[in-house]
Amino acid sequence: MSLLNVSQVQNLKQYSRAGVACLMCEARRILVCDKPEESVRQKTIRMLVETYRVPTHCIDAELPVPNSRRRADIVVFNGPKPQKHAPGPYGQPILVIECKGPGVGLDDDHRTQLLYYATSLSAPFAVLTNGTDVEFYEPGKGILVKPPITLEFKHLLTATTSQPVPPPTPWTPVAAGGQVIGGGAGRLRQCGIMGEDTRDGLAPVVGWLADIIFDDSQRFTILPGVNLLQDGGIRTITPSNAGGGSWFG
Repeated sequence: MSLLNVSQVQNLKQYSRAGVACLMCEARRILVCDKPEESVRQKTIRMLVETYRVPTHCIDAELPVPNSRRRADIVVFNGPKPQKHAPGPYGQPILVIECKGPGVGLDDDHRTQLLYYATSLSAPFAVLTNGTDVEFYEPGKGILVKPPITLEFKHLLTATTSQPVPPPTPWTPVAAGGQVIGGGAGRLRQCGIMGEDTRDGLAPVVGWLADIIFDDSQRFTILPGVNLLQDGGIRTITPSNAGGGSWFG
């Protein structure tokens, strides 16, 4: 099996949002427009999960690169990826993957881009791919190297001498029976869920919404009068607060 050759991945399920063809990003659990490069990115993520046994909570996509306006296509962490409002500890980047569209020739500009991302994120390994052609790098050496026999998660951890970070702590419900559990509005503000200018009386509603968004042990089934995406109940909304902060659920 060729390393990260996504031609071996079956076609991804398509969705439609406002008449636009979309794919479900397994790393972020959101819908993204179905474009050639995006298809390579999502098939690569699928291969990481299904073939190389990388946990989805250790994969991020479109990750902002420090001191830059750019975003890395795919980043694999040695533990839970950092998430706003999610309890730590978090993992560290161990692999950065830059994806190009099918048939796009891999050139020096792409290699420079990849190595910049990987170096900025302090990732020891980096991959450049267009879905069929794959180049493997060690950014610290800045050279093309022979790919490992496998990209299985446990082998990546061994190769980087990284110790796996425990899985993230499950979400603890903050609302029950119309009340906020332990601390009320103060608790919601302390963990950054509720804005300072939000009335205390709205705390039960805000807490209830937070539980819906962050508690992935519960899935929607049928809500009267509400049309849901046929995605098994995954939430794809983006709530925000008055301060402009937002997060994906």
